[in-house]
Amino acid sequence: MALFMDVHRKVTGLTPGELEEIARSGLETARAKGVEVRNFWYNAKEGCIFCLCEASSKEAAIEAHRASGEPIPDEIFEVKEGSLH
Repeated sequence: MALFMDVHRKVTGLTPGELEEIARSGLETARAKGVEVRNFWYNAKEGCIFCLCEASSKEAAIEAHRASGEPIPDEIFEVKEGSLH
C-alpha cells in the first residue's frame, strides 16, 4: 500500500461539520474498495480540501472517491511519510 495526498480545489460554501460528514460518509465505501482514508484537512479561505489515504494505486484512490459520490480530486500525489521526532 502506498500513501496518496489529494487536493480538491474550489470547494466553497461548506461548514467544517458538513465537510466532516461528507468525509465520514465515504469511509465504508473507500474501505470496500481497499482504500484506507487516514485524515483530511481543509482551508475554507482558499476553498481547498486535502485528503491522505492508503491505497494500492492512484487509480484506486480516485475510484474510492468516485464510488463514494465524492468529487474527484483535482490533483493526487503519491507521498512518503516523514517524521520530525
